[in-house]
Amino acid sequence: VSDKTGYPVEMLDHAMDLEADLGIDSIKRVEILGTLQEQFPALPTLAPEDLAELRTLGQIADHLAHTNGSTGNGSAPAQPAPVAQSNGHAVPAPAPAAPAADYGAALLAVVSDKTGYPVEMLDHAMDLEADLGIDSIKRVEILGTLQEQFPALPTLAPEDLAELRTLGQIADHLAHTNGSTGNGSAPVSNGNGNGHSVAALPDLPTLERPITRSVVDLRSLPAPDRLDIPAPGQTVCVLTSDGTPLTGHVARMLQARGWKVVVLTFPTTLVSNGIALPAGVPQVALSGTSEAQIAQSLQTITAQHGQIGTFLHLHPASSTHTGSLFSEQEKALVQQVFLLAKHLKPALSSATRYGHGRFVTVARLDGAFGLDQQADFSAVGGGLFGLTKTLNLEWPAVFCRALDISASVDPTQTAGYIVAELYDPNRLLTEVGYGVHGRVTVQEIATV
Repeated sequence: VSDKTGYPVEMLDHAMDLEADLGIDSIKRVEILGTLQEQFPALPTLAPEDLAELRTLGQIADHLAHTNGSTGNGSAPAQPAPVAQSNGHAVPAPAPAAPAADYGAALLAVVSDKTGYPVEMLDHAMDLEADLGIDSIKRVEILGTLQEQFPALPTLAPEDLAELRTLGQIADHLAHTNGSTGNGSAPVSNGNGNGHSVAALPDLPTLERPITRSVVDLRSLPAPDRLDIPAPGQTVCVLTSDGTPLTGHVARMLQARGWKVVVLTFPTTLVSNGIALPAGVPQVALSGTSEAQIAQSLQTITAQHGQIGTFLHLHPASSTHTGSLFSEQEKALVQQVFLLAKHLKPALSSATRYGHGRFVTVARLDGAFGLDQQADFSAVGGGLFGLTKTLNLEWPAVFCRALDISASVDPTQTAGYIVAELYDPNRLLTEVGYGVHGRVTVQEIATV
């Protein structure tokens, strides 16, 4: 944890909450556990739902120890006696299990390495996000490192990982999921008289909560209210180009309202360029698709035009007429947005001091989140909704919204919808669609 977060080890304590005390989010948590698994290959892969329940460093350490066969009393495990067979010969008992790995210490070391916090500053009670500033991406990186150290650790499911808030909860979860049954049962006879013995089955885990599926439907929304705030002149709006006149329409509307807009263009291998922009709207081109090039482009925008306060991604409309359900080109473009989000967190979070930190994505499905099943569209752009909803949970001070505007809506009207959403004061909405049904969102109507 010290290695992944930068907190000195002496500052860390097992009672620290991963998110509240250490600022370690779900991705950083996964990264820390991955490093622990590299150090302790015998650890089983943590299920995400289990990881999400571990909130403190101590809980993670305890869970790691528990799942690795530790009895927790510090005494050496008793040597099991040989098992007698019906033919009179004794079968040697299996060798005792190896001592439990110290997942807690390994976790702190990985967090320290990934975050820069000294190990001595880390404590198992620290919260990954609140105390250590570890977001979901960094958490995955930490757990990935742990799993390299402990190959036997099970892979964590994202939903479990999200529930583990503290370093202790992660350590506990690792220990708990590493195959410990705690009963130390010896092999027993198979009862068929052939003298062979079989190992007793471990206790099967029970589900702590039922697994459900939700059925959703559209819910009509009124037109968005307008929060009458001054134009965010102190910060810059980064507007990605979709390669169509829509980019120019949005830039022109924002510019007319006093916004400072910089258009970010992707490589032509992902999005076509050559669009006309309003006078006075600068353009910065991504030189490549690597994370380093993305970070450099954002640094260039900040240095030349000012602090970034709003990110607005216009996703190109895409169909499946080529015969490919999942376009590799579009998947690469969505990945670019994920990487941009990773490097935009500090800027957008600090921009909230001016009252206008925003992260908005615009997909062009059917205006109904794919529920109409009438239009021909690629589903890859739907990944933007998952990203935006996740950031809405992890960046509570930033306005996050994902829009689905039908590709049949003309560019001028589409631009008007987008700008109107930027001024909406309703922070309870994350997903909004525009199409034949008007302005809509999704709601759960049943659970099965």
